[in-house]
Amino acid sequence: CWMRGSKVHKQGEPGVARTNDQGRRWTNVTPRTDLVGAKLSLTPIGARKAFLVVIRPGKSAIVYVTTDGGKTWMQGKRVPVLFGDGGAHLAARGKDVWLEVGGAAHNEAAQLFTSRDGGMTWRLVSKHAASGSGTLPGFGWLVFTSAQIGFTSPDLGNSRLYRTDDGGTTWAPVAPGYLLKVDPPQFEREDGKIA
Repeated sequence: CWMRGSKVHKQGEPGVARTNDQGRRWTNVTPRTDLVGAKLSLTPIGARKAFLVVIRPGKSAIVYVTTDGGKTWMQGKRVPVLFGDGGAHLAARGKDVWLEVGGAAHNEAAQLFTSRDGGMTWRLVSKHAASGSGTLPGFGWLVFTSAQIGFTSPDLGNSRLYRTDDGGTTWAPVAPGYLLKVDPPQFEREDGKIA
């Protein structure tokens, strides 16, 4: 089981902790780097693998990856970001990883990056401006069922579901007018059938 703080306030303060005994004892497994003042977003992928996004809003995001339960972390290349007050969402399928960094409100500006090497290097694939322009529908959760097919919803709660068929470059609404009641949905198959 993993746990993270939302922000590190002083050097040496735990940002990420892990337990192997159902929460009786926790071990600080925070990467050894300066996290003071950074926003943190943790995405566990099982018991031993996790992604930690360290965000300096309006400046950069760095993704750290562990495959040994936090004993060691690999640092990805720095990603220049325009936003970050709202945090980050991350989705992973094997070596394919997507990182969305957004503004404080879920429908505000956001940028979507993709990595094909497990989170070490990144490229911008789509974005959403606060004015509503851009190919990304907004800042919200991400689910990818394959390297090309993904889903998002820019608002929490009753919002439209969007789908990409090109790895996140372009997005289109699914069943126009359909409002999503589950956040995020669970998928049965790679074609995106909702469970």
